[in-house]
Amino acid sequence: MIGKLADSGAAAGQNNVAFMSHYILGDVGACLDLLVATGRLPEAACFARTHLPGRLQEVVAKWRESVAQVSEKASKSLADPEGYPNLFPNFDAAAKKEAEAPSAAEQEEDEEEGAAAAEEDEVDVLEKEIGDLKVAGK
Repeated sequence: MIGKLADSGAAAGQNNVAFMSHYILGDVGACLDLLVATGRLPEAACFARTHLPGRLQEVVAKWRESVAQVSEKASKSLADPEGYPNLFPNFDAAAKKEAEAPSAAEQEEDEEEGAAAAEEDEVDVLEKEIGDLKVAGK
């Protein structure tokens, strides 16, 4: 349901709705892609730094290109973790954690497996209760 809302929001140009829908679903990659596609490159860089550090370099490069059209000097002042690691404390640890984290698809698969197992447990409990009632003669 929320996925459909994200798609329809994006199709209608309601990017805030699409962004929040993707965020609720935990699809931070789609959130970042939406920010980049709509030219919200400073926000995309901040979002990537927080949620997808592995994609920060890519976003900063696009941001630099955009700023260079206005001011070459300003574009050169945008720092990235590769060129200025001293300005990005703990960046390597964040990138490592991102690489180890399960993807949204893997998380969804785990949730589906968990829901199926819970449903099986519920059925087993009901069958046991019915069996106990039959044994007791009720």
